[in-house]
Amino acid sequence: MKFKKGVEVMEELVIYLLNNPEIIQQVKDGNASLIGVEKEEVHSIIKEVDELITPNYYWR
Repeated sequence: MKFKKGVEVMEELVIYLLNNPEIIQQVKDGNASLIGVEKEEVHSIIKEVDELITPNYYWR
């Protein structure tokens, strides 16, 4: 059995959350948690997902 590295697991988690935005909202609201993920990591993951979801607009 091959174990995945931490970065690979986080990448898969971010992809999963991007495909299931209702889950990230539940995590934000405190109605769901990411088991095995430290609180600081959860905040980083939420920030990353939000940045990927929210379009970036630039003024010229």
